[in-house]
Amino acid sequence: MLYKDEILLEKAYHSIYEDNNPFKPASEDDIKDRKKHQIRLDNQKVQDYIKNGSVGDLDLTGAAIKSLPDDLKVDGELELAESAIQYLPDNLTVGRSLNLEESDIKELPAGLTVGVSLYIDFTSITSLPNNLTVGGSIWAQYSSLANVGMNIEVGDRINIDSAVFDEFPPHLRHKIVHRDN
Repeated sequence: MLYKDEILLEKAYHSIYEDNNPFKPASEDDIKDRKKHQIRLDNQKVQDYIKNGSVGDLDLTGAAIKSLPDDLKVDGELELAESAIQYLPDNLTVGRSLNLEESDIKELPAGLTVGVSLYIDFTSITSLPNNLTVGGSIWAQYSSLANVGMNIEVGDRINIDSAVFDEFPPHLRHKIVHRDN
């Protein structure tokens, strides 16, 4: 004969491990399916943005996709913080700000143009590319930034903490703000 506590425990066990339990831990296949579904949704969001004229902001915070279409132009802000984005297309143009904080991106494309601010805080980006144009500030706090390419234009300042540069172009030295010194 089962006691009341044993019956409750047995019911709890079965409810946890039955297939119809919404709180059951996800299997590896479920996780892969969810990631594939998220990638499809993220890609559809980008395609819809382009189809609608690339007007306004494109928010892909936490997105699962790894790259964006070639020659993408974003009229407003491009939010890629905490995303799995690893590559940006060459000649990317962002009308306002580009936020890459805590993303998986490791390098910026040549010819990148950002209208206002570029946020690369807490990234593995090690250099600013050739022909980079930023209308406002570059925020590179706690990044791996160490090199600067040629023909870079920055409208306001470059905010850096914990970065060690091999060489910094003379025309940009007056724009550097160190907060850790």
